[in-house]
Amino acid sequence: MPLSVRVSPLGPPVRPAQWLPNGSNWGPVPPVGSAMASGRRRSGGRHWSRTRGLPTATENLAALERDGEPPAYPALFEWHQLLPMSWIQQAQEADAGHRGLRLDALAAILPDAALEVIYLLGSKALRAIAAPLLTGRLQGEALAYAGDPAERGAAAILRDLACLPVGTAEERVGFLNDLRECGLIAANETIDYWDGKQLRQIQLLATQIHRELMPTGLPEDLQILLDDSLLLNRDGQYAAAEACLSAILERIPDHPIVLGNLAATRMYQDRDAEAREVLRRAVAVHPDYLFARCNLAGFLIEDGELEEATALLDGLAQRPRLHIQEYFALYGVLAMLNQANGDHASAAARIASLEPMVQTDSDRRMLAIAKARVAKVTVGRR
Repeated sequence: MPLSVRVSPLGPPVRPAQWLPNGSNWGPVPPVGSAMASGRRRSGGRHWSRTRGLPTATENLAALERDGEPPAYPALFEWHQLLPMSWIQQAQEADAGHRGLRLDALAAILPDAALEVIYLLGSKALRAIAAPLLTGRLQGEALAYAGDPAERGAAAILRDLACLPVGTAEERVGFLNDLRECGLIAANETIDYWDGKQLRQIQLLATQIHRELMPTGLPEDLQILLDDSLLLNRDGQYAAAEACLSAILERIPDHPIVLGNLAATRMYQDRDAEAREVLRRAVAVHPDYLFARCNLAGFLIEDGELEEATALLDGLAQRPRLHIQEYFALYGVLAMLNQANGDHASAAARIASLEPMVQTDSDRRMLAIAKARVAKVTVGRR
């Protein structure tokens, strides 16, 4: 998809457009990254160092120190420089209960094109204002646009912002998820996404991904044992963890989560045959339990039993809703199956689809595990 944005990183100066509201504080706007243009990257760093006390300079220097190079879209303005002064005064006077109303008032006077430029030129605080105003306009918006780029709607703008090295990965993922949830990204559509290092093509699931707490249904005393087993496994005390899980199973013999955790505990101890046995038991009693099916399929793929693994995974990707942990487990093992079948491109695409979802340390661990398991797979028999 060709990028079409109002402001080029090294483009000409942008002057205030007709959409700017009365009372805004804009003068001529320098090109984004102007200090970085024409080989003047070092001058940008020196300028930020001299103005280190300013929030924008601090933000840009932090990016420079983190990435080893200046940001392609440095923060040039703070909110009091780009937003209407009358609105800023009203927002400062509003109490916490009325700040949402103040954002509504700002939304009423700023068109999509203004929010795009504010997001591209502004500080982190400004992006935090522009992003929700743009995503809030997606409902019912047509995907396609034509003609003057200034007339593009929020959907096209957010697609472009997801392709650019500006903001955070979480913001870019959020844009794509909001577009998908509003039906503005088609099922199985390939889209462009900036992953923090390069522009990649990915596919988003039609499935809704959530991070809600997954209840176990255990009584309080057994829930304590389950929590203890997790901590013991984390600390490498596998025998003690297994004792906790076995105690739970004495009272609730076929609890799916406990069986799955028991299989993992035995796998950690290189007792793979016993882990497989527990997983087969879990699948037999709870055929819809995704984790057991995925983990057993992973073992089967490593053994070259690809047909049985395929049968276990059949239909799971069509579920309308998945927890983030289920998503990583499923797409990681689907990537293993692609790799084992010799379809390396599809395996890489599966892993790439996981990367935009990484938001927490737990997500990063799950992604690392998925990559490591795929890397270990060799082409097996069908």
